[in-house]
Order: sequence, then C-alpha cells, then structure tokens
Amino acid sequence: SEDSAAANSVKAQIEGLTQSAEVGKEYDGRVAKITEFGAFVNIFPGTDGLLHISQVAEERVQRVEDYLKEGDQLKVKVNNIDDRGKIDLVRPELEGKVAPRAARGGGGRGGPRDRGPREGGFRGGDRGDRGDRGDRGDRGDRGGGFRGDRAPREGGDRGPRADSGGDRGPRGGGEPAGDRPPRGPRREDD
Repeated sequence: SEDSAAANSVKAQIEGLTQSAEVGKEYDGRVAKITEFGAFVNIFPGTDGLLHISQVAEERVQRVEDYLKEGDQLKVKVNNIDDRGKIDLVRPELEGKVAPRAARGGGGRGGPRDRGPREGGFRGGDRGDRGDRGDRGDRGDRGGGFRGDRAPREGGDRGPRADSGGDRGPRGGGEPAGDRPPRGPRREDD
C-alpha cells in the first residue's frame, strides 16, 4: 500500500540522517568536490570523506580532474576516521595495488603528533639540565649576529659585490678543486 511505501521512505531518510561511517565498510559515493589533493566524496547525506590523490588511480595522478569530476558515482571504502572525525577513503578495487595512506593522529598539518619529539640539532631539542645560570649581568647590545664584540664591517654587512669572485679570488678555468672529480651536468628541477 501507499502508506507502507511512505513509511519505508521516511524510515530510510531517518536512517540516512542518523547514520555514521564505519571503518572497513563500503559505500556508493558521489564526488562532491575536487581539490588539488584529492576528491571529497559524499557517502551518505551530510557526510563526506576524502579520497586522497594517491588513492584515485593505480598510476601516479598529476591532476584529480583527469580521473574524476563532480557528480561521478564511485564505490569507496572507509579506511580510517581520525580523532577529529575526518574520514579517509580508499577505492576497494585498488586495494592491494595502491598502498593505503597511514593513519594520521590529528588529521592536521604538522605538529608533534605527526613527527614525534624533536631531537638534537642546532635549534631545539633537549639541551639537558643547564644548571644555575646565575646573574649574568648586562649583556649589552650584541649586534644581532655572531660577531661577538668585534666592530661592524666597513660598508655594511658584506660590501659591494666584486665580479672577481669576492675574497676568494677569481674562479679557476673550470678545473676541479683539489682531488674532487668534476661535477656532472646540472639537472633541471620539475
């Protein structure tokens, strides 16, 4: 009867509104938005997940638009839901052919959760217990550089550039320096 059909329709709408994504479950999705890093796919009303550019096709994808367009229907699987509720999608037909993206703790950009604690290095890192620094007194204007208490250079920081190669003298006639082999041809970056 018409009443049971209407009731089933209303029931389906309510389930759609109260539905939540489940890791490992497959959905028939629709591409809602294309970005340079992937496509947002609507898996049910009010819920989109990201199909990352690395998960769009088996081969390397330069432009998502070459493979997908808004409105395309495709089957997707929930790979991960991070602690902020962001849904990471994969294409089930590419499983085993394309490595899934690693789960990200914060779903954000950078930060200590992504890389772990910093160690060593010139800037940052644990410098250990540096002990009582005591009253170090007036340290004065230190000039903003590593020159200590030396006087500023003549003519500014570096002075005018000389075509003769600066204080190292002119370059040699293309001969390798010391016992180093000559350089190969320069590569152009992409």
